[in-house]
Amino acid sequence: MVISNSIKILPSKPEVRNVTISSRFAWGHDVPKGGLFVIVKYDFIHNNTGNDQSIFQWQYKEYSTWKDFNSIETIDSKKLQLSVTKQFLFSSQNFTSYNIRKYAPIRVRITPKGSKKQSITGTVVEKDMGCLNQLLNPASTCSL
Repeated sequence: MVISNSIKILPSKPEVRNVTISSRFAWGHDVPKGGLFVIVKYDFIHNNTGNDQSIFQWQYKEYSTWKDFNSIETIDSKKLQLSVTKQFLFSSQNFTSYNIRKYAPIRVRITPKGSKKQSITGTVVEKDMGCLNQLLNPASTCSL
């Protein structure tokens, strides 16, 4: 009689944890009209779904409705063990083309997703990042 010692581990939903957001000014030949680099750091728990391919959706609040940005560019992405760092560019054109008030709240929605099991997504994580005014001047406050 032969008994198999192989154990098949089934994937479960991937997770995103410990999300932090920071920013720094972007100015120079690559960003002629200025803007902000927004850095998102988080832990990606793959749960056997493969490498991180999480989906990012940036949003701003107009009165009581969250609206999507459609053209936020990913500049850089790094992974060190579980920790992932992604850098996005918010050019000044992003804010003027959407006519965003400098006190409007901005957030990111992250849908955890792995590379092996594309159909399996985790629970969406939302992280507020303040408002444009706060990113430009951390001592200020946001309000609608």
